[in-house]
Amino acid sequence: MSKFLQQRQMEARLTAEGEDFVFMSAFTYSDSKRKIVLVLGSKNYFEFDGEVIDLHEELPQARSYLGLDTAEENPTDSKQFIIFQCMKPAIRLSGSESDVMEAVVVLNTLIRDAWQQACEEYMIVGREVYQFHANLRKVNRKKKAQDRIFVVSNAFIYNLEEVSENVRIEEFKWSMPIASLLHVAAGRDDPRVSEYPATLHFDLNKAKEIKADKSYKERKEGSKKSVNDKHQLLFSSQFARDRFTMALLALYYAVTKTHLTFDRTNSGTGLRKSQLGHIRKQGVLMKYTRGALGRVGKHPRFVQIKSTGTISWGKTKETIKYSEAIIGVNDKGAIFKQFKISDDDLKRFFCVLTSGKSVYLLCETEEDKKEWMNAIEVLSQANKISIEEREDMRERERNEIREGEISGRYQRDIRMISERYQGDIREISGRYQRDIGEISERYRGDIREISRRYQRDIREISERYRGDIREISGRYQRDIREISERYQLDIREISGRYQRDIGEISERYQGDIRVISGRYQRDIREISERYQGDIREISDRRENG
Repeated sequence: MSKFLQQRQMEARLTAEGEDFVFMSAFTYSDSKRKIVLVLGSKNYFEFDGEVIDLHEELPQARSYLGLDTAEENPTDSKQFIIFQCMKPAIRLSGSESDVMEAVVVLNTLIRDAWQQACEEYMIVGREVYQFHANLRKVNRKKKAQDRIFVVSNAFIYNLEEVSENVRIEEFKWSMPIASLLHVAAGRDDPRVSEYPATLHFDLNKAKEIKADKSYKERKEGSKKSVNDKHQLLFSSQFARDRFTMALLALYYAVTKTHLTFDRTNSGTGLRKSQLGHIRKQGVLMKYTRGALGRVGKHPRFVQIKSTGTISWGKTKETIKYSEAIIGVNDKGAIFKQFKISDDDLKRFFCVLTSGKSVYLLCETEEDKKEWMNAIEVLSQANKISIEEREDMRERERNEIREGEISGRYQRDIRMISERYQGDIREISGRYQRDIGEISERYRGDIREISRRYQRDIREISERYRGDIREISGRYQRDIREISERYQLDIREISGRYQRDIGEISERYQGDIRVISGRYQRDIREISERYQGDIREISDRRENG
């Protein structure tokens, strides 16, 4: 039967159920490889097993679009897309490029229409208009991540707990005016565990003033009276986080006509590793244990597989207590016989190999077992590191540590020699300055002594010859010249001696400097050669290893 004829007949069946036909196409689950036909109606969507629909079989259970968050194309593969569910593991499907593109566009439109109608009918009242919603995890004050749904109107942000597909949306935890936002931050992203954080900061006083306005008197109040001014949120994809934050910036500007402060931060979430990551598959399975005396126990446990490559379990979803890193999955081997289960149960039995103890689980059906094993296999392959790779990583770490130690020792030696060199320079400079000061002081003393003697001689001659100046003027002038020449000779002799002393001290100082510099350069070369030898040894060992 042609695809067109199938669509016409499906349209007739949905019309009979009071629903309009929108879209239909065949897809394959990326994890379990199970083939389905996805049918989208105007109010609900349907999932048929197999590649072809048996028109005589009854319609499968209708699923509301209120259970969905958004649909996104896989950025690395145009033939795959992801349907993010509200507080449930995402659905990953693959098909032709054209079917994937059409399914994403149609699904997002139908999801938005369903949420807008549900929110504006009971929860958002007055002049408010629904804009979008986001399925996320909110980190509380105790650093615990909680599943939440944020609904955003043109004026308020609403915080909702789990929403049932068949119950009307009218209750919420709290609401905050968009105009009371102070700051929005995004980051630090961690694609390995699908964590994309954002942080909202509110002005609580401004929020109180806005809520007291008469235009909002018809609004409902949330069940939580006390609201924090800071809220840390975790999104499942970068697209979902950026869509949320950018839409808030645009809505804030539309309300206040001012730009909201936004930046990308590098601070972490503060969550434990076991709390990180998004759920890839979850459900209740029978967990088998074997005691020391060979006694077999079995208990129903709620099991989760996360994008971090971990398996977690507990008595209920709220009391998950244990978590281990996944290494692989297996459903064959002699060890399974130790549990003494029937051949029928053995077909639904498998083992998850972890970094701690192995986890033995029993599914309800063989199909469930296949889906669980495929989901685990995908994560174990993505996170698998071979023994050789681990050894290489450890060797690289050891080499980096050794290189760091050698570099540190080299730097310490350089600093030590430099400090000693600087100390020697300071000591020689101080001695040189002292010698110069002593010679200069002695030179100035000699000059002062000669000047005093010269002045005394001048005064004596002036007094002796003052009586008859004209008569003895010639002799007086000769005496003056003789004294002046003798004075100049004394000055030149002292200056020459001073210059010789300065030259000797400078040569001795330069010699000391050359000796110290040579010794400093020699120490530097020795340390550099020893450092280069260590580096070559590490490089050779790395290439040979």
